[in-house]
Amino acid sequence: MSTFTGLVRLFSRRTARVLSSKNVANTFQSSCRARSIFAATTRGASQNLRYAIPCACTKVSACEVHKYTQADSELMNFLKQEIQHERDNASKVSPSTLFQTKVDGTQVSMEREHNGERIVLSFDLNENINQDEGGADVDAGSDDEEAFLGKIVSYPSFTVEITKKTGHTLKFYCEFSSDLGEDYLSDSEVEGERAAPEMVHIINVSVMDSPNRDKEKTIYCAETENMDSNLYVMLLNMLAERGVNNDFCQWLLDYSTSLEQQHYIKFLEDLQGFVKLQ
Repeated sequence: MSTFTGLVRLFSRRTARVLSSKNVANTFQSSCRARSIFAATTRGASQNLRYAIPCACTKVSACEVHKYTQADSELMNFLKQEIQHERDNASKVSPSTLFQTKVDGTQVSMEREHNGERIVLSFDLNENINQDEGGADVDAGSDDEEAFLGKIVSYPSFTVEITKKTGHTLKFYCEFSSDLGEDYLSDSEVEGERAAPEMVHIINVSVMDSPNRDKEKTIYCAETENMDSNLYVMLLNMLAERGVNNDFCQWLLDYSTSLEQQHYIKFLEDLQGFVKLQ
């Protein structure tokens, strides 16, 4: 009985080894087939994988057939429509007849000579205040949908430097009022050449013995909030006599808005180009 029992045990061990070797072989072959099928679509990505994984193109794509993620595809579709919409609604503003304009990226500089003085107006588009004024003049019950479309107005904060032949400079820091109101509109129609007390505000004024001295941060700037009202109006009149009047300020606002829109379109195009990169 002991001999028979030993033979049975030996036979069982050999059978288990044979079955085990077959299972390992089947598992290896199955793994190889799955990897080869996956390699047909993933190429290099499959070289480091032993087991089949589902294609994740809707989340993060690694295959050559679907080159973009779902977020990238949605963004490209949106940008295509947005760029076309902005181009169709882009405004064009004629150059100034008073100032020679130079644009370097977002830096804008305007210069002119007046009675031996050098007047320079400058601003940075990145510091503009962009305000959506679409539908501001439309009644709440109006059915005109186009009137409610976004109308971005780009208000620049700018400086005006008046420099004498000696180099002495009077520098104004100015900003637009984003709420002109009906009073300004009615006044401007009557006196378009006067200084712009409601359209533009002088924030502060400084006197320097040479241009760009204010960069040293040691020059006193007189704020106008508590300045004598007569002095403030006289300063505005100085600007108006040198070309920075209501008419010019309205042109400047239109020009700034148009230029900001051009930069926005360029940004959308650059963003589209980036997303397309592989």
